[in-house]
Amino acid sequence: MDITLHFCQGNLRSKKFYDAKYDGLIFQLPFSGFFMEFDDEKYCNFSLLEKRQGQKIVLGLVNTQSDELEDKEVLLKCLEEANKHVDPKQICIATQCGFASTEAGNLISEEGQWRKLDLVHELAESLNA
Repeated sequence: MDITLHFCQGNLRSKKFYDAKYDGLIFQLPFSGFFMEFDDEKYCNFSLLEKRQGQKIVLGLVNTQSDELEDKEVLLKCLEEANKHVDPKQICIATQCGFASTEAGNLISEEGQWRKLDLVHELAESLNA
């Protein structure tokens, strides 16, 4: 069994609760994997992944707070950059968080949510090709 930790920056009505960057010290925590939000360019410093101690990483690349769909090619470049710092077999991809942390949800339509999930699936298929 894997025990993982999700670093959530908040997800209430499409607003984050805090704005902080990751530190390599997180990999000293006793978890076998981490769900990390990388849906904002300022958080995409993948070099910190070199400090992990064998843990699996779920890269939350797709934002769940708006209907705006990310550019697949930009996300593939992010994955290429992450692969420079960690074995691709240790990386998973996902949305940055769930589509709602509370019953109130986020300001994203159901159609937008499905498009985001389709994008994650397309990214995974591209990597497995």
